[in-house]
Parts: sequence; C-alpha cells; structure tokens
Amino acid sequence: MNDFAIKKRLTRAKEKAKIDLAKNGYKIILSDNKIFCFLAVRKKEIRMVKVVVDDISEEEIRIIREFESPVNCTKEIWYRAPHQKDFEIREII
Repeated sequence: MNDFAIKKRLTRAKEKAKIDLAKNGYKIILSDNKIFCFLAVRKKEIRMVKVVVDDISEEEIRIIREFESPVNCTKEIWYRAPHQKDFEIREII
C-alpha cells in the first residue's frame, strides 16, 4: 500500500477513535503526534492514545513504555487492521 493510502487510513482511524471515545463521555485533546495522537479525558481519568494502522513496532512500544505519566493515566495503542471496523486496544505498562 502506498504512503497516501496509509495516511488516509490512519486519518480515518484517528477520527473513528476520537468519535468512539467522545460517545463514551471523553473530551479529546489533540497532541502533536510525536508520542501520542491525542488525550481522552474524563473527570477522574486520562487515556493517552496512539492510533496505528500498520503493525505495532517494538520501537513504538518502547517509547510509550518509557514515557512517564501520572498515576491516573493509561497509555494505549489502538491498532486497526486493514478492512476491520473495530480497534484492538493494547495498554502499555
């Protein structure tokens, strides 16, 4: 798949993830996409989310794992396989 198609899939996946979280009461705070794509925030929790449409690399996992976050935060990678509607959500500890 070419870069344009991958970027388009990633954009659609990010929008779907934000919509899904907003439907569950989260406020979305956009990020710079360096480590996380966005933060999903509710009264007593924060979910730090990276959306991926290709395979999850060990480097991505390492970077997220090493990122220091507050206690009430979860660090997550949301993976969406080609031709799939739903995400596989992987919490990184």
